[in-house]
Amino acid sequence: MKKRRFGAIRQLPSKRWQARRSLPDGSMVAADRTFATRADADRYLAEHELRLRGGAGR
Repeated sequence: MKKRRFGAIRQLPSKRWQARRSLPDGSMVAADRTFATRADADRYLAEHELRLRGGAGR
């Protein structure tokens, strides 16, 4: 599995997926919800990264 450059995704015991993103101090914060699929969690992180970098969708 490829390492993400922004955040991390893991599967919880409930079989749902949790997206976590990195803070500037290196700590991780979980998304405010969990996701039914890994693709949904990945999309959440991609959209969040885009907003943080000032791209479209802001």
